[in-house]
Amino acid sequence: MLIEGKTLKAGHYTLETLFIKMVTGLPWFTIVDILGPEKLKELLTDDVLRKIWPKSVPEKYTYVRKRLQEALPDTK
Repeated sequence: MLIEGKTLKAGHYTLETLFIKMVTGLPWFTIVDILGPEKLKELLTDDVLRKIWPKSVPEKYTYVRKRLQEALPDTK
């Protein structure tokens, strides 16, 4: 499954493009249920946020990324 990282593509979607589609079309709690907080933290990169349209959406997810980084600090 694409979300689990077992495949690189599902049709024409990569995990990144699927995630962008999700954040522009699904409610927040649905996205959390599907991906989980760790995967969200992994996907909310500056590069991904720059690709999201409309531009008001990345602003919301920049805040979400900050909160996830506080709640789920890197253990590396």
